[in-house]
Amino acid sequence: MDTAPNLITIGDEPYYTTIAKSIEQFNKIYPEGSIWVYDWGFNDTQKEKLKSESCVTVVDWDNPTYESGLIERGIIAAEKKFRNISYTNYFLNSILNYEYPFAQREKEYILCQKPYVFRDCLNNVQDGPLVFLDGDAILNNSLPVLKSEEFDVGVTLRPHEEIEAAKKRGYYHVLNSGVIIWNCSAKKAQSFVDAWINRMKRCDLPLHEQSSLSKLIEEQNPEIYSEFGNVGKVDTGEYIIDVKVLDCKEYNYNWVEEGWDKSNRVLHFKSGRYENIERYLSKI
Repeated sequence: MDTAPNLITIGDEPYYTTIAKSIEQFNKIYPEGSIWVYDWGFNDTQKEKLKSESCVTVVDWDNPTYESGLIERGIIAAEKKFRNISYTNYFLNSILNYEYPFAQREKEYILCQKPYVFRDCLNNVQDGPLVFLDGDAILNNSLPVLKSEEFDVGVTLRPHEEIEAAKKRGYYHVLNSGVIIWNCSAKKAQSFVDAWINRMKRCDLPLHEQSSLSKLIEEQNPEIYSEFGNVGKVDTGEYIIDVKVLDCKEYNYNWVEEGWDKSNRVLHFKSGRYENIERYLSKI
């Protein structure tokens, strides 16, 4: 498509720094594009700065608040504290195999809001490409894949060695949903998101939203993850959606501690990398 793309991102107060940089980069590369920022908890100053950008629409989103009782909130706070201290985390996680179930339940709830955010945004954007970036991901170069007409949805596949290593640990880590590209009409994209939400409701794997997306595609295309660049079809009952598998190293690059160049089109500062975000951003 030749239409200028829309960008959608989500975040809260701790992720304002990367989201502000993400907006700057997107404007530089796609000055005609529009940006949708879903507010999951920015402070008032941050929100006003975002709203001051002429190309940005800020959408309040209340659902990320995880409802829990006083005792559960206390356990969640304790789990997060112990997980962030190296020696207590080593003892609890590595020796006792404690997996912080209460904090994980809260995290799952919040992450599962993502497809609902997409559905809301697709009710408002005009037809044309829509690029989703996690709040800790930033555009580093243009996205030539947007000019392709061979796919409707682009998803990013982890390196095969990473997928196999996760399998040996008992995890199903295939796609990374921190970057998704819709290259079709809003109605087709909504149909795909609805199918994703329905699959998510019956997913019992960790990282429900990400795993259910992987499963939705794989169940109709068993060999699609064998090679980067593969294209498969997902029948939503309304549309046949063409899905393309993109290489994480190009479209969702998170190995930033090893350095990067323009071939890494999207940089993703996930996991512990965000602790050094100011140093990384100074290099972009």
